[in-house]
Amino acid sequence: MKKIAKKLILLIAVTSLFFSCGTKQPEEQNEPKPPKTAVKEEKVPEDPPDVKFAKELQKLLKENNRTGAIALFDSIPEELYAQKDMKVLYASLLMSDKQLDKAQEIADILFESYPNDTEVLELCSIIALARGDSAKQKTINNQILNNDPYNSAVNIQMADSYAKSKKYKQALQYYKKALVKDSKNTDALFGAGKMSFYGDDVESAKNYFEKILTIDPENAGALAYLGKLFYDEENYLKAAEYCEAALKYEPYNYDYRLDLGTYYRYLGRYEKCLEQWNLAVSIDPDYFLAYAYLAGEYDEEGRFAEALENYHKVIETNPKYWYAYESTAILEWHEKNWVQARNYFTKAWEVSGKKDAAYALMIAATYWKQNDKTNMKKFLQQAMKLTTDKESVEFLMLRFYNDNYVKAAETTLKKNIDKLSTTNKKGKMWYYLGLYYELSGATESANEWYAKVTALQAPMFFEYRLAEWSLQ
Repeated sequence: MKKIAKKLILLIAVTSLFFSCGTKQPEEQNEPKPPKTAVKEEKVPEDPPDVKFAKELQKLLKENNRTGAIALFDSIPEELYAQKDMKVLYASLLMSDKQLDKAQEIADILFESYPNDTEVLELCSIIALARGDSAKQKTINNQILNNDPYNSAVNIQMADSYAKSKKYKQALQYYKKALVKDSKNTDALFGAGKMSFYGDDVESAKNYFEKILTIDPENAGALAYLGKLFYDEENYLKAAEYCEAALKYEPYNYDYRLDLGTYYRYLGRYEKCLEQWNLAVSIDPDYFLAYAYLAGEYDEEGRFAEALENYHKVIETNPKYWYAYESTAILEWHEKNWVQARNYFTKAWEVSGKKDAAYALMIAATYWKQNDKTNMKKFLQQAMKLTTDKESVEFLMLRFYNDNYVKAAETTLKKNIDKLSTTNKKGKMWYYLGLYYELSGATESANEWYAKVTALQAPMFFEYRLAEWSLQ
C-alpha cells in the first residue's frame, strides 16, 4: 500500500468537490440576538449521500484503514461511482489489498471508456506489474511514454525495476527523469537518494533526502537514510538523532530499530542499544537478524547465557545462517555442555561440506571430554576418509588425535606446522596441539601452546578465543 499511498492521496482529492455540495445553510437574520439563555438549538442539516460517503471515505483513508475503505464502496451512491476518479481509487485500493482480479475488472472497464487517459493507463500498468505480466506492462508503459516521456509514474516503475536488479546507475537516471516534470515527487526523490547512497555520492544523497523533508517533514524513510549517511561519516550522535526522529513516525519499523541500536552501540550506550534490538524482536519475533545482533553484543559483554539464548533463536528462525552454529558451539563449549557443543559443531561441519578439519577436531574433542574414545575414533576415521589431501597439516592433526601417541608423528606434525605461511592457520594448529596436550592431562605443555596462540594478538579465528579461555 505504501507504493500507491501518494496516488491515493491525489485521488481522494476528488472528494473535496462534494464537500461544497451540501444543503445550503439558512441566511443570518439581521434581528438582534436574544440572550444566551434563550438561544434555541438548531438541528444541523444532514449531509446528502454523496457528501456523507466522501467524508467517511476520506476519514478511513486518513486512518490507513484499507479494509474499511474497500467495504465502504459497497454503499457508494451510483452518481458518485460514475466518476472516473472514484473507480480509479477503488481499483487502486483493491490492488493494494491484493484483490487483483477485481482491480483488473475495473481497470478493463475504465480502459474501454478512457483508452488514452494517462491516469487509467498508469493504473493498468501498476496492476500488470503486480500480476507479473511484464509484456503487458511494457506495452502500456510504452504507450504512456510515447505521449509523455517524463511521466513520473512510469519512470519510477522503470527505475524500481533497475534498482531491484542492482543496476543503480540506470535506476538513478530514471528517477531523475521522473523528477523533470514533478520535482516534488517524494517517491522519485527517495529513489534518487537511495541510488546516490549506493553509489557513494554522499552529497547528492543528502540533497535528495533533505529536499524530501522540505516537502514532507515527517518522511521517516528520508530521516532514516540521513541517519545512515551520518553513521557512515562516523557522526553517531547525529545518526541517532535522525533515526530517533524516523521512529517517531514509524515506531514499528524493524530496520530502524536495528539501526538505532547500532548507533547507540557506537556511542557507548550499550543498554539502550540492547533495548532497541529487543524492541526489533518484539516487532518481528520470526526474523533472525535482531537475535544475531543481540547474541553478538551479549557475547562480547561476557553475558554468555543471554548470548546462547539468542544464538539458539537465530538458528530457530534461520537454520541456514551457518555462522550461528559456530558461535553457539563455542559458547556451549565454554559452558562445558559437551553434547550441545558437539551437535552445533557437527552442524557447522556439515554446512562446510564436511571439509573444515577444525570443526572435525572440535567434535572429536567433545567426545574426548566425555572420555568416549570409541566414538571419537569412529568419527575421526570418517573425517580422515573425507580429507582429500593426505599430506596436509589438517590430515596429520586428525591422525594425531586418532592414533595412539607416537613421538615421530608429533615431530613431523610440528615441523609441518612451522612451515605454514599463514599466521591464522599456524595459530589454529598450535591451538589443536595445545588442546591435545590438555586432553591428555599435560596441562603445562598445553598452556605453552595456548600462550603461543594468544601471543599472535590476531583474533581472526575462533580457536584464539578458546585459547584465551583455557589460560584464564
